[in-house]
Amino acid sequence: MILENKKGVMHISIVIFVIAVLLLTMTSLVVFNVKKSNADTKIYSGIELQKVYTEAEIVGFYLKEIASKADSAESFKILFNELKDSGGNYILPEFSRIAGIIDSSHITVAGNELKVNLDVPILESSDLYQVSYLYKFRYNRFLS
Repeated sequence: MILENKKGVMHISIVIFVIAVLLLTMTSLVVFNVKKSNADTKIYSGIELQKVYTEAEIVGFYLKEIASKADSAESFKILFNELKDSGGNYILPEFSRIAGIIDSSHITVAGNELKVNLDVPILESSDLYQVSYLYKFRYNRFLS
């Protein structure tokens, strides 16, 4: 079909193309405007992950200090229990999870070598996020 005007001939396909482009543009603007509010709540920073890594380094520091002084699983547990405050609570929440797994299967003395193998779960959460990290503490020391 051909539409005629004073300047020349216009095909119906050009008219349909222009209408389709306008319709697509309007639809895109509406969709992006509606979805914009949802995208704001799903973008987070790496601060939460950095908190977990920092907590893992602190746990590793204390465990290394204890393992460097311990001679057996029993002495490790005694030194570990010294990390409680005056109220009887551990200074870090992760330590209460570690206390349940300290035994001779995780702390071994073979010959004159002390081996400590602990898997420490570290959790960080709030209303917007939840981060779970398994810190693997491995330490070997020759006893004198």
